[in-house]
Amino acid sequence: MSKTKKIIITIISILLCALIVIAVVCKSNQNVQKIIKDDFGSSISVVLDNPSDYGLSDIDASSDIEILNEININNISNDKGNVISIPVIIDGNIELIYSISLTACSYNVSVGKDYAPLLNEMKKNGYNEVYIIQDEYTFYAISDNHIYKQSGQEIAQVDEKDLDFTIQDDMQKSDLSSVNDDYTQTAVESLKTANKE
Repeated sequence: MSKTKKIIITIISILLCALIVIAVVCKSNQNVQKIIKDDFGSSISVVLDNPSDYGLSDIDASSDIEILNEININNISNDKGNVISIPVIIDGNIELIYSISLTACSYNVSVGKDYAPLLNEMKKNGYNEVYIIQDEYTFYAISDNHIYKQSGQEIAQVDEKDLDFTIQDDMQKSDLSSVNDDYTQTAVESLKTANKE
């Protein structure tokens, strides 16, 4: 084998190894549990310090916080994106959505009301197994024959005949009754750490 071929093979091998290491590091940086541990406390502290800025009242650092499992957003435009949406329950009500936007090797987090009022309305009415459907800036929650929509912060019950779409076989339901104990414990610890700083 010529010296040039050996050099090329060596360079390709090194590049492949480097790509594998980068992929492993990127994947570990995008672990939801790790992200909650690293960022939930500081993000939610801002909300708890200024609840009225987020349309909330009667909450503070002593509020009881629970984290649900990720919500499956069924997007009408099939634009799945790479966002993980996690509802945050404060004192028994779904009040916020903790969103994690994943990029190639990093992530961004945000906390806001978003469609939390819609989820809370469904949960309050006992509809826990729901399809969450996004049609541009409007969110729908469908459980059996009960359909609610949220445009802006306004929630209304709608009739099935008023929908411009139907439930597709590939759409996934979300469970609004399933508290993720691991996420909750990690979030509470993250908040305690943020409050100490």
